[in-house]
Amino acid sequence: MPSFLKIFILGLSALAAVPAVVEPDRRLAGYIAFVGQSDLRDSSGQRLLEPWQILLRDRENFHVEGTGQTGDEWDPYFDKPEMRDCIAMLLAEGSIEPEAEKRLMQGAGMVYVQLYGSQDKMSHIEVTLLR
Repeated sequence: MPSFLKIFILGLSALAAVPAVVEPDRRLAGYIAFVGQSDLRDSSGQRLLEPWQILLRDRENFHVEGTGQTGDEWDPYFDKPEMRDCIAMLLAEGSIEPEAEKRLMQGAGMVYVQLYGSQDKMSHIEVTLLR
């Protein structure tokens, strides 16, 4: 076997033995959302029953309808429909404080939503109540 081929095969073997480096999740962005009564119903007037639905509606109201409420902040991700469609999964992979969930469901509170991931790919969100 030619020596360059042996070196090539040895190099590939060495690379296969090196574990892949996985970048840990980091905070990508965060925003404040004031959740009011207009965030509790979908566009057909049906009452929303899950926290993720209310977070989604808040972002639709802000980015699509242009009817954000005083206190709502811009975010760099949820202006895209495909990103808003991920909110349920992102919250399921993340967390929401019990008091934040309670206020969200009542349509009476300000929450802070932190978006986490790596290389601009979101992995989860964390929702806390602003006191």
